[in-house]
Amino acid sequence: MKPYRMPIIVLLALTSTAMAWGQQAQPELRATARFERDTILLGDPVRYTAVLEVPITMQAYMPIIPDSIGFGIELLAPPHIDTLRGPASTTYTLELLVTAFDSGAVLMPAIPFGLGRHGQVADTGLFPPQLLIVNLVPRDSSVAGIHDIKPPMAEPITLAEVAPWVGVGLLLLTIIVLSIIYIRKRRQNRPFLKIFTPSEPPHVVALRAIGQMREQKLWATEEHKLFYTQLTDVLRAYLEGRFGVEAQEKTTAEIMAALRGAGYDFGPSLEPLGDLLSTADLVKFAKHSPLIDENIRHLELSEGFVRSTMPTPQPDAPNASPQ
Repeated sequence: MKPYRMPIIVLLALTSTAMAWGQQAQPELRATARFERDTILLGDPVRYTAVLEVPITMQAYMPIIPDSIGFGIELLAPPHIDTLRGPASTTYTLELLVTAFDSGAVLMPAIPFGLGRHGQVADTGLFPPQLLIVNLVPRDSSVAGIHDIKPPMAEPITLAEVAPWVGVGLLLLTIIVLSIIYIRKRRQNRPFLKIFTPSEPPHVVALRAIGQMREQKLWATEEHKLFYTQLTDVLRAYLEGRFGVEAQEKTTAEIMAALRGAGYDFGPSLEPLGDLLSTADLVKFAKHSPLIDENIRHLELSEGFVRSTMPTPQPDAPNASPQ
């Protein structure tokens, strides 16, 4: 116990005794206080109860209790005040849940309260101070000694922790590589990846489609727009696959300019192709109605253009005669 506390405790104990004698002289007013037990361990909660009984004609006013009451007493929960009215008196009960974090004898100081009539405070009184003994927590005899806290154990990195980062890295690397390939193919006017190129040569696909159109005989009907739309779609796909010209999104003039700059000798077949594409534009956008003979001529012209520009098969090298 700290040495300076003993004179204060003795003085407050004498004050408590004097107050008790004063209260005995006035039986109509009674103020008592007590702890539920007089000894606790360091930091243990203990309940403090103060009871005030006044005549029915008087009113009592409980004080505001701070978190730190003083003399080592600490408040743990909000105060609870209860009022009970009887035929001749009113009883006020103040309950506090407190604790102490200093060992030795600590003192709950005298707590003041107000007295009055008709809503006005006329006098004050005190709940008597109470002594509380706080003991240290006894040491566990089964523990041989106190040791330092062990540092955190190093855990090996698992595959589950590394896998997400490796996956993100591979994904970013794949995106970068594909972007570089796409930019190079775009500049070279070549397909992005071989998996997107047709499995058959472009001229084989085009000739088969033209043969199917000949069997459908759209050229002999009034469906001129449908006939020329299908025919030009076949030719545009062939030009892209054979010469690398992006013909699907280009106008007729842009297609002809790209073919002239493709570095291929088309001979006399290039101008008729331009005439066919121009006629198809008139049919699709200007409601031009060509004759059946003109449709047949353009169908044959398309087939002839494909056959004249398709790759020439290379003859196999002759086998050397055995000597």
